[in-house]
Amino acid sequence: MNEPSTAVCAFINAYVESIDLLRVLLLLAREPNRDWRVHEVAAATILSTEKVLAQLQRLNANGMITVAGDPPETYRYAPRAAEFDEMVQELIYLDDRRPVTLIRLVYARKSSSAQAFADAFRLRGN
Repeated sequence: MNEPSTAVCAFINAYVESIDLLRVLLLLAREPNRDWRVHEVAAATILSTEKVLAQLQRLNANGMITVAGDPPETYRYAPRAAEFDEMVQELIYLDDRRPVTLIRLVYARKSSSAQAFADAFRLRGN
């Protein structure tokens, strides 16, 4: 794989809002049979429990993970669609072999979103 697929770029644009979310997603996806508690994810990613909880909530809302139990809940990688898992496996591949490329893709997503927002307020001449 020389370049990231168009599909994974679209996946990043749609679902990977930040590097923090990417870190949490990749951590859970690398151990799909493990149940994680928030503090365990925080320790493994070196993020605050508040940030981790926010990312886990986003991943759950987007159908990437499941939540089980009463507080404290556990979280497990469980994409709702096989296509999601294919995209996440490509993210793992990129993280292992081309981490700078992956980080650039996530930051490019942010730049394009910010640019689109700025473009919405651009004055147009007649």
